[in-house]
Amino acid sequence: MEYFKENETRLEFGGFYESIHSEIIDNHIEYFIESENDLNDTEKEYDDYDFDYQSMYNQYIKQYCKMLSNHIKNEYNLNIDFTDLKLISPKYYNFETDKIECKVSNHKDLISYFKNDNDFLDFLNQATQSYDGYISYYDFNQAINNKDNILMLYIFKYICNEFYDNAYFYDIYIDIELEKEKEIA
Repeated sequence: MEYFKENETRLEFGGFYESIHSEIIDNHIEYFIESENDLNDTEKEYDDYDFDYQSMYNQYIKQYCKMLSNHIKNEYNLNIDFTDLKLISPKYYNFETDKIECKVSNHKDLISYFKNDNDFLDFLNQATQSYDGYISYYDFNQAINNKDNILMLYIFKYICNEFYDNAYFYDIYIDIELEKEKEIA
């Protein structure tokens, strides 16, 4: 188990592997190709470009975190900023997906607020239960008492689920980045 410092956490936002987030980027790419073809009177296709996905993912997670920060401000009246964003991608996607590791401002206010939020406490109680096929690493008491600085992970899982349900990320816009444009033979 990986432990975080007091102001660090991981955002489980759903990742880019066959997700709504990759679909948003793919839609931007499709629009880019259509626009370029209309503008230049060409018939290029996806394979005619070498897209810089890492750059686009980094743009995406910055905007995602900014929107998440605004959501937290609007829903919970908490001023939270995310810094030192780092996209963590697994080597294989069969067990997990991309996550955002980051630092969080005002983390003590965040923890204090959610320790007194009944909806979150219900979520935490469910999230720390073991069941057939799953053994929870932390029980409720360990999580609520922030053993190994784990509580923010649960808080952001709760917030990101809510954020996902409201689909705020559909407003994310990225600039298309190219590694290089391929030459047409």
